[in-house]
Amino acid sequence: MKKELLGNKVFHMAASQFDRTADYLDLDSSVRERCKWPKRLITLTVPIQRD
Repeated sequence: MKKELLGNKVFHMAASQFDRTADYLDLDSSVRERCKWPKRLITLTVPIQRD
């Protein structure tokens, strides 16, 4: 799963924001890693109709 996420630009941006926040909060590295990497991945497709 990590390979899938590492190639995703949105995940990379969210992980970067999480790292900055974790630094600010001075989170322990074990807590940081547990929160950063999900156990499961849910992929959705939402059809939209434009005017």
